[in-house]
Amino acid sequence: MSREDLATLSLILSFANFVLTWGVALYMYLSNKNKATNSRIDLVMKDLNEVIKEHGNRLTKLEGGPSHQDLGQWHEKTNQLGTSLAQLTGTVNGMNRLLTSIDEHLRSKTR
Repeated sequence: MSREDLATLSLILSFANFVLTWGVALYMYLSNKNKATNSRIDLVMKDLNEVIKEHGNRLTKLEGGPSHQDLGQWHEKTNQLGTSLAQLTGTVNGMNRLLTSIDEHLRSKTR
């Protein structure tokens, strides 16, 4: 081989080495980028699966609806609330009558 052929071969090998090195670097960059994306997707899917499981449990409870015992307890509490409200209404009406009579008494004295 002549000196010119060796220089050309050296130039071709240098160029091939340059292209190969940058090709491997680009491949590694893209590969690592995909790994990072996949790991983030895995984390999101894990969180999503937990949320879906939690919502599934809540839906199961809701679909079951209140039991007969629950309805009985609610009815009892509603009755207690009604009784308390009636007592409070009676007390307020009594106070209103007392205040009205005091007001009438005071007004009659000032005349």
